[in-house]
Amino acid sequence: MCRILISAGKSSKLYNIYPDLVSSLIKASRYDEYKFRLYGSTSHEDGWGRLNIQALDGSLSISIHKSLRPIYVDKPTIRLAPYPFEEYLENTYIIDFMHSRASSKGMPTNIFSVQPFYATTEEGYKLYLIHNGKVDKEVLADELDISKDSNLYKLYSDSYILTLYIAKIFSGEIKPDIVKNLVKYTSTALNIGVIL
Repeated sequence: MCRILISAGKSSKLYNIYPDLVSSLIKASRYDEYKFRLYGSTSHEDGWGRLNIQALDGSLSISIHKSLRPIYVDKPTIRLAPYPFEEYLENTYIIDFMHSRASSKGMPTNIFSVQPFYATTEEGYKLYLIHNGKVDKEVLADELDISKDSNLYKLYSDSYILTLYIAKIFSGEIKPDIVKNLVKYTSTALNIGVIL
């Protein structure tokens, strides 16, 4: 299973604690004793990704980064912004998702399967997701009328199919019932971060 870090809040509040959080994610991705106990391997080496959303003075910045290299090789920046200037610290709100991947057995290992994922809802909203765990890709694909012979099914992971499914059933806001509905598709865990 993967490792995730989700942070949200005012930049000035996150600025001092965030480096330790990112450092911990990198260390847990390099050597995960729980993964070793369960699966006999120690690292999350199948890529990593990040979604960073920043709101400053009514403007919005969204960036997504994906890499097939392990997070402990790339060692992403631990800063929330390129320049820690005073105005930035006081007036910026941040949502930051980081995901370090250890692919589930039978799932593809390629750039298409590195998280975060996004999909567009019927209302036109962008839905972003990171996921730790495994869901039943085959059943979700059936719900979405995705053929198991299609490139979509072959190239993308269970978590991407989950993203498409959530975008499909979305009805204007994320409600607890949506998450409760997903439990029936869960194979191992359903630790998710979702934002519109």
